Amino acid sequence: MKLSLYNLTKFFCLVCFTLFAIFSNQILAQTLPISPSELETQFQTQLFGNLDVETIKETRFGNLDKLNNINALSSQDNQAPTFVIAPEVKTLKVGEQKLFNFAFSDAENDPYFGGVVALNTRVELDPGHKTRKQRAQEAAIKIDVLPSKDSSIIVWNITAQNPGVAIFFVSIAEIFSSNEGGVFKLSSGRIKYVAYAFRVIEGNDDTMPPVFLNKAKDLTLKLKERVELTFAAQSPEGRPLNYSFLYLAYASRLVNGRFFGNNAQLKAIEPGQGVFIAFVVDGRKADLQTFIVTVTDPKTPPEIQLKVRALSTSATVLTDKPKQLDIYGDNFASNNQITLKTAAGIQPLPVEFISSTNLRTILPTNLTGINSLEVTDGTQTANIEFQALAPVIIDLKRIRNESKTIYRLRLLGRDLGRGAKVFANGKKLSILKDRIFLSPLVDQIVVTLPLELRSQPKIEFKIIGETGLESPTLVVPLLGN
Repeated sequence: MKLSLYNLTKFFCLVCFTLFAIFSNQILAQTLPISPSELETQFQTQLFGNLDVETIKETRFGNLDKLNNINALSSQDNQAPTFVIAPEVKTLKVGEQKLFNFAFSDAENDPYFGGVVALNTRVELDPGHKTRKQRAQEAAIKIDVLPSKDSSIIVWNITAQNPGVAIFFVSIAEIFSSNEGGVFKLSSGRIKYVAYAFRVIEGNDDTMPPVFLNKAKDLTLKLKERVELTFAAQSPEGRPLNYSFLYLAYASRLVNGRFFGNNAQLKAIEPGQGVFIAFVVDGRKADLQTFIVTVTDPKTPPEIQLKVRALSTSATVLTDKPKQLDIYGDNFASNNQITLKTAAGIQPLPVEFISSTNLRTILPTNLTGINSLEVTDGTQTANIEFQALAPVIIDLKRIRNESKTIYRLRLLGRDLGRGAKVFANGKKLSILKDRIFLSPLVDQIVVTLPLELRSQPKIEFKIIGETGLESPTLVVPLLGN
């Protein structure tokens, strides 16, 4: 898997520039106190993962000309913006074609920004180098954007090409403007969204879809707080999996960070709201989850009660070294205590007081499954969960020798570590020590297949991490590819 973050960013910048040109003339005519280029930077749609940018389609619409009239922030009785998808179809057969309308509106005619994003997904063990035309032809669906009589209705003509799955995300957010001390600012109001897997089928497909082993909850952060999101999934069919993130922020940069495979490292940099979609695909089916990230305004009054908002890492692969963990919340004090609750019992943890919104502790190395962390101050308690994960494989490459026989496997994953053990068909494999690569985002290990396994049509492959947790089994074809 190649890291194409730079190319993805360039691609979406180009998309945003092109789409905003459609209505930038109208905005200029209204003489907004913000230039079109500045306005463009307020709305970001970014994809991070192992997907081909040629198979991404995005269409956006916004009535942002109404921002010329400085308007108040959304009140509690303000109605949320809406979108309608017609028809509500999520499955097509190969060769079938259907016209879809995505209509956006707001009851109070508030300014808003909305649109639809579709991502074709495929998984191949050795994809090789393919032309743009080949990649487009192999996609599950082909999308033609058609002209619309109503600019608030996006019209897509979708043709089902090959069995597979695409991820659809439709969203709309109210956009409000304000003038604070002569400074023009944008902020998002209510957001409505839906994400779903759109499938193309051929005949009957009774295979089981991949399933996330951990779920992310909505996050609330304060400026400069950092979180790390790590996801793990398994395929009941033993199929290889690809993880990806789709991130949309409205009227705010919200966060920055690093993304790779199943891991996202975020830092809160600007108040606002954003929607994250984490999804995992096996080429045929998908599992996905959505969650809101909110970065609070520094002017927001602090909580008066003890509260836990987020962990710097809510789920991760533990190693044989203790894991440092930051707990974010409100009204922390130097006398707070932290208790770890597991199936085996209760254990006090060390506490380092960083600030009234940040405590730091150290997790033991023998954790499994979901565990509870309890923060107390003598009279109040606050709880949050932490999940220990088995090693996660995010990419696998088969390496051939001069006779074209697969004799090695190169694995990328999260915290594979030097102490991991690799097995194929129950046989322990040798790890090449000089080929180990460790980084904050991804680890690489290379294993050698013994002679008796190289002639097998396939192997069942798994990793046992340094703490003893076992990854889901992955079926790797060796012959006929």
